[in-house]
Amino acid sequence: MAFTGTIKRKTSKPESISSGVIIPFNLDERILSDGHSMANFERLCFKGCPTLPVKGKRILLYKNQPEKLDMNRRTLVVSLYQTISGLDRTVRSKINLFSELVRFFKFCDEIGIEKIFSLESIKLYIELLVKKYHSGIKGNTLSLSQNNLKVIIKEIDTSLYFTCKDVFVSFPNDNQPIKPYTDQELKILIKALYIIYSDYCQHILSSTQPLVFPLYNNSFLNSIKNEKNIHYKKSRRTSYKTNTDLWKYDLSRVAYFLTCFYTGVNSTPLLNVKHSDIAKVHFKEISKGIFKLKIIKGRQADRVNYIDVGFGKRARDFLTK
Repeated sequence: MAFTGTIKRKTSKPESISSGVIIPFNLDERILSDGHSMANFERLCFKGCPTLPVKGKRILLYKNQPEKLDMNRRTLVVSLYQTISGLDRTVRSKINLFSELVRFFKFCDEIGIEKIFSLESIKLYIELLVKKYHSGIKGNTLSLSQNNLKVIIKEIDTSLYFTCKDVFVSFPNDNQPIKPYTDQELKILIKALYIIYSDYCQHILSSTQPLVFPLYNNSFLNSIKNEKNIHYKKSRRTSYKTNTDLWKYDLSRVAYFLTCFYTGVNSTPLLNVKHSDIAKVHFKEISKGIFKLKIIKGRQADRVNYIDVGFGKRARDFLTK
């Protein structure tokens, strides 16, 4: 049985908010970063979008960049920041959109267009992209630039987007797929990696400092001079200024590439492997000279698994070294 109460919930009357109240918006704090690249929207406020210093960040400022000339478009920039930061996209994608904005704003400033988002400015910018295509820029690259601009226009002004539909062009997808290494090229690369790995391991075991990059002390480079698809640097440091451990970073990279070669594991899961994931008895011999790697899966209640890819004796010796 339900009872009807006499006390009702107190309600508050709506109050009007004065339209004259100004909410401060500091663009200095409106920065997007993914840890590698950064989008500082305050740059868009100035002519030519110069690189600006950021507190707590090391920013490379170019000597020949334009002076800070305020173009009185802070309201537009604030709107763009709010629009892009609110998109359901990764930070990397948002930074790509910002980079396209920088190119678009620079173009408008160079030719003296004050109204940034207009049919005229967009038409001229697309014509510039077409000229770049005819000068040799890949169509796929220019298509990405145009698509980023289309995303921004559609978000801030839908009517302008539909007005400009006939302005946009279709660039050909002319990217060439990356060809895999041939068996001969793989043999050359693995041999080079093993030369570097073996030499640097000896220095680790003997606590000595290498003076020359291992490949330059070896006849290996002379043997691949006639290989058309194999390219190498003519100089490689083992140390730089006060950093005497530069060669150790190369050792880690070489070991990583060799592990990828033997296991076929992608970069992310391989870099996430911990010592606790590997069993004390690493390998199980399934037949003469063929081994399987034994691992422990913590997320499966320490279940023991075996990687199905077979390892030879040389691969086992490398992974247990």
